[in-house]
Amino acid sequence: MKKIYLVVLCLFSVSAFSQTLWDSTYYGNGKTGFGGTVGEGSLHIKFTPDSVIFTFTKGPGDFNDAVVVYIQANVDNPEFGEEGFTSTATFTDFSDPLRAALSGYDGTNRSILNFPTGFKPTQALAFDANFGGFYWLQENGLHDYGESANIQPVGDKQSTTYRLSIPYGGSDNEEDPNVDETFRFLVTYLSTSAYRSNEFMGDIGPSANIGWNTYNPTTYHSGTAPANPVPVTLINFIGSNNNDKVNLQWTTAQESNIDRYDILRSADGKDFQKIGAVNATNNLLEQLYHYDDVHPLVGDNFYKLGIVSKDGQVEFSKIILLKAASAVSFKAYTTSSNRVLKIELNDAGSGNLLIEMSNSVGQKIFQTQVNYNGTNQYSVDLHKTLATGIYAVSISKDGEKFSKMILVK
Repeated sequence: MKKIYLVVLCLFSVSAFSQTLWDSTYYGNGKTGFGGTVGEGSLHIKFTPDSVIFTFTKGPGDFNDAVVVYIQANVDNPEFGEEGFTSTATFTDFSDPLRAALSGYDGTNRSILNFPTGFKPTQALAFDANFGGFYWLQENGLHDYGESANIQPVGDKQSTTYRLSIPYGGSDNEEDPNVDETFRFLVTYLSTSAYRSNEFMGDIGPSANIGWNTYNPTTYHSGTAPANPVPVTLINFIGSNNNDKVNLQWTTAQESNIDRYDILRSADGKDFQKIGAVNATNNLLEQLYHYDDVHPLVGDNFYKLGIVSKDGQVEFSKIILLKAASAVSFKAYTTSSNRVLKIELNDAGSGNLLIEMSNSVGQKIFQTQVNYNGTNQYSVDLHKTLATGIYAVSISKDGEKFSKMILVK
């Protein structure tokens, strides 16, 4: 299935600095199969020009399980409105707890949702008390992870409210970006072993918990994602390799009260550093900007723009990735027992290497420093059996960091 242009996480990033465009509150179905955490709770959704902010207020039960918000975006777009999934039956990703909840499948047990007529989600927000993430749904494979939803607080199962946010770029209607867009969503609550409660938002739900069975909801919620009356519209942000440089360019329109564009770079897509800035012209017409990174990192280069207003507020663009030739190439995998990490290095020269491994929510599993002398294989005894999931392995050398994702089965 082709990639979908998203309403909530879109290709065109727009900043408008804290203006509220639209907000609404949705309530649970009153069911209490898992203690009423969702069934007697509420979800407040607020759109600003740069973010969608979700405030989940739980019911009386502790937040012990996972909330999944299935989303159908671009409902009114004839090109994309009919694409999406009619059921979770073909979802097979259980590589971490939230992905298992997204799929309704833990590798053994399955709880299928057959979505109601008119609702064909393409993406989802999934969160528990420890982490929240935004995903593109995929059948027969890994759901595509978009980014963290920055849940607050973290690790507190008894908090009254939880706040999450993801970028919002306004209308995704390419023919008329000033046209509001309809979206639909359905909220369900289930354990990460795929055992589903009867607690929903958007559907009345059954009288008893669904468990590892099939359920056919008949309704869903809908809302309108507003177009953006913004002080700056970031039409695009792209980059290209040019010999030993990276050329970045972006196009804006309707600039007002913008001071500058900070250029931020990262080796892993998480930790960004400012490497330069370009002053804004505050042109109401389209304006093309350029910046050359004359000393890009070897390997992955993640870039984003920090859009700084004259009163000091900062909003961020989407992240783009450009790959440069790597001076340190390596393979990484675990043994069948998941106890030993194997690293095969090529052309790393000599010197100190920092090897790190993190899980899918950024928690560091281990780190170690070795003196590399040309040996092309290195083994790390993890002293533990890793859970099934996706892990990041990174090697740092001479201030540069190189990362790979591995799947532990």
